Amino acid sequence: MNSGNPLGLGWLQLTIDDGKRSSSATSYLAPNFIRRPNLHVLLNTRVTRLLKTSKSTKRPVIRTVEFANENTPEARNKLTARKEVILSAGTVGTPHILLNSGIGDAGDLTALGINPIVSLPDVGKNLSDQPALSNNWFVNSDDTLDNHQQNFEGKFAEGMGET
Repeated sequence: MNSGNPLGLGWLQLTIDDGKRSSSATSYLAPNFIRRPNLHVLLNTRVTRLLKTSKSTKRPVIRTVEFANENTPEARNKLTARKEVILSAGTVGTPHILLNSGIGDAGDLTALGINPIVSLPDVGKNLSDQPALSNNWFVNSDDTLDNHQQNFEGKFAEGMGET
């Protein structure tokens, strides 16, 4: 599922430690990371737009983030990073924020009343998420398709002289 042709059914690779799925939050916001002096975590907060930090019209510098707190969504706050901003809002959220920021197809943005700051026509186009369907069954024996598949692969390798 992580390479080649991703269509169809197959094994999905996961990062699991002690029976629990490891996520970005558990990997990077664990107690030993959250105490870093250069990391600030805002709860119940959503990024609304990225804003130009410089006045340059040639190549905009974007280090300012506009955000809203869920308790007062009409109020907007801004933070400016010293070095860089990493936007990681997922398959749907990232292009949504970019388009609201004026980064996307200039014609489409203008038609929506959004001032384009960077013309990138592909932003938000050909969007597809990663749908997954998990089917689990209880079996009453160890005679499962896994065993048949492993035995078939072993016999196939024997027939090819690779054992």
